[in-house]
Amino acid sequence: MTERPISMDDLPPVLYHYTGAGGLTGILDPRLPDEMISSSGDTGGVALFQASDVRFMNDTKELRYGADLLVERLRADAEANPDVMGEIFAELADHFVSDLFTSTRPKYRVFAVCFCVNGDLLSQWRGYGGSGGYAIGFPTDVLLWRSFSVIRRPPNATTSSNTVPRKVLYGPDAESEVDDFIARSREAWAGGRLIGDGSGRPSLDWLLGNVYRFIAQLKDDAFSEEQEYRLIQPTEPGSGQLASVALRGSRLVPYVDIVLDRLNPPGVSVELPSLAEIVVGPGGDQDGRVIAVRDLLRSAGYPETPVRKSNATYRG
Repeated sequence: MTERPISMDDLPPVLYHYTGAGGLTGILDPRLPDEMISSSGDTGGVALFQASDVRFMNDTKELRYGADLLVERLRADAEANPDVMGEIFAELADHFVSDLFTSTRPKYRVFAVCFCVNGDLLSQWRGYGGSGGYAIGFPTDVLLWRSFSVIRRPPNATTSSNTVPRKVLYGPDAESEVDDFIARSREAWAGGRLIGDGSGRPSLDWLLGNVYRFIAQLKDDAFSEEQEYRLIQPTEPGSGQLASVALRGSRLVPYVDIVLDRLNPPGVSVELPSLAEIVVGPGGDQDGRVIAVRDLLRSAGYPETPVRKSNATYRG
């Protein structure tokens, strides 16, 4: 195991997802397909996210920043340590040198939903101010225990897996985490905790899946103000997993569904509603938008939820 364990001590109490009016209604009042509806038929208070392929996000260096950083460190370790782990690290580095958009060979893909620690951040409102933005606040332990991805496979089969919030690391912190990742991988192999490929070597495919998830958490220091967390879902090549495609502005963006259930999974007791609050962003008719959000929540089956106006003085 090469990932750090998730601890509530490392997570803020609430995480905010910024979106426009269309995103707000799609997330909080989704029209769920049959496979996402509980046996009771009760879908009230269920949220539905479209987790975007991270290569299509606003940062043009998504994955590439983390991949370049990882390649540099992997090759340095392989040169310093010409052992079986060094051989695997060199193969990993070769994989990530290529263009991550190339279709010449199947690759893992990573999909993510983005959250922010701050629910009233001017730089985020600038991104959503054109239509009047909203910040949906989710209790972090609800995201930790009640969110799961829904993966489609042809013709109609679906599978689900739990997703958890992961902190995005920037600049020097990202560099330090890459070094720690390499050290943890070596320790895991030496301790017999790393999956092998049956020939006495670490499994390259297993490491690839972990690395793709890992580099989706690394970003340039220029984005550090966002204090971002992500729900991350990797998909495996050759598994038959299907992505849907949405129109975002003038672009086609692949995505997979991540559902936030209103119910706890068996054996888990989280005594919190699915929502902490909703912040109505700056722009025209804030009072009217607050009223409309409260109506939306009631019609979608959510319990009474705080709705407040942003304090940012931004026209949009």
